[in-house]
Amino acid sequence: MIRVLVILRYAIVFISVFFGFYYLDNNPEYSMRIVTGGLVGLVGILSFVTHVIFHKADAARLGWITDRPDWQFEVGYANLAFGLAALLSLAHLFCNTSRVIIVSAYSIYLFQAAVLHGYRALSVKPINIKKLMLSSLLTLVFVAFMAFFAYKSLY
Repeated sequence: MIRVLVILRYAIVFISVFFGFYYLDNNPEYSMRIVTGGLVGLVGILSFVTHVIFHKADAARLGWITDRPDWQFEVGYANLAFGLAALLSLAHLFCNTSRVIIVSAYSIYLFQAAVLHGYRALSVKPINIKKLMLSSLLTLVFVAFMAFFAYKSLY
């Protein structure tokens, strides 16, 4: 099940980025709505599900098996908070700037996660290339997309 959820997360990222770029020049606010709803809203909620509900399988996938998954729950609830805030920001009560702030904050949050995962992958011998690629570098690409859309949405 964890594998399906992770693949679904990647699919949402791909679709959101594609349509974010598709609408970026003609309708930057709509582009930001797509990015906020997909990259933060849906991904945040799916990340909550993987970190909290399927925490044992997720810890095994990350190579961080533990008897005390408190940190996973903390990370999961942070993802849920960002995800729900992002979906709430899609209501017409909120302006585009609020969506930019949410996307920017989530990208900063995930940047630190990417750095931590990269450090963990590089600190073992031999270096865990798979973890470095999947948990760190792909997250950095994800962060870069969010930062790009937030910037472009303001200018």
